[in-house]
Amino acid sequence: MDRTPFVTVVIPLYNKQRTIARAIASIRAQTLQDFEVVIVDDGSTDASAQELAACGATTDPRFRCVRQPNAGPGAARNAGARMARGRCIAFLDADDEWLPEHLQHAAQALGEGGCQVYVSAYDTGAEHQALQVNLLQCCIARSGRWALPPALGPVDVKRIVDACQVSCLVVDRALFWRLGGFYEKHRSTFGEDIYLVIQLVFGSDIWFERTPQVLFHVEDSELGLKRVGERPVRPHLLEPEPLRGSCPPARRAQLEELFAFYRMLETEKFSRKGDWRAVLRLRRAFRWPQAVPHELRGRERKVPWRTVVTALGLRGRSIG
Repeated sequence: MDRTPFVTVVIPLYNKQRTIARAIASIRAQTLQDFEVVIVDDGSTDASAQELAACGATTDPRFRCVRQPNAGPGAARNAGARMARGRCIAFLDADDEWLPEHLQHAAQALGEGGCQVYVSAYDTGAEHQALQVNLLQCCIARSGRWALPPALGPVDVKRIVDACQVSCLVVDRALFWRLGGFYEKHRSTFGEDIYLVIQLVFGSDIWFERTPQVLFHVEDSELGLKRVGERPVRPHLLEPEPLRGSCPPARRAQLEELFAFYRMLETEKFSRKGDWRAVLRLRRAFRWPQAVPHELRGRERKVPWRTVVTALGLRGRSIG
């Protein structure tokens, strides 16, 4: 492929032999065909590589398939983005699929709409709506250009962030790298996408498309709703400074409110284990810039006493 495509599609692939052909078929079915595809096999141990060959991805000149030792989804997406030649980068997880006009809508938004970021709504199917509602349709009244309202509180800001699923995201390549891409340290598998999305929400106008253009297959995701075990601390609480540095000054207090809300969610988790050291450390690191929002005061007050009660109970059982 000699000419520069409009968009580079990046697929991180790890043990998705059952679904990767479906994802690839949805790319080939796009009404906008001005794309290239980079598939990064992140050390799969199943038959994913054979499936790529079987569906013709390894012989299609629009596709590049590379393999790397397992490094996590953030690192795999970044590796694909480093190979991108398109003006924009679109991301598609190997267990999701696009409806045919997804890239066409993105091209219009990033061209005529004048935005550098496009996010579509998603559809989980009638069977799975109770597990994962279409957050974008809950948060946004109409399709079009959107900028973060200055009065939006942390609960609603988090809902906007959560609505920006990776498979729904198309972003200007230069902007993607200016923000550092996805979080990839420690082979992160939780929040590596949110680390980027927070920066996009706070620093860019976004074109939101309320009509679902992505089929989000929650039933096939081991790292999402079906994740087993305790989720690690979110990376934006481990390394918040880059996010603070990229945030416009007028929105920094709003960002600190969001951090404090995320911190509250983490301390609720640690309080259930009686880990008062972690609770104190996080509460000191991420304070509310002003008063605790009214709707969160009750939850915030419960954290210290729940931590103490749990710790005393665990201590009592160990002594007994």
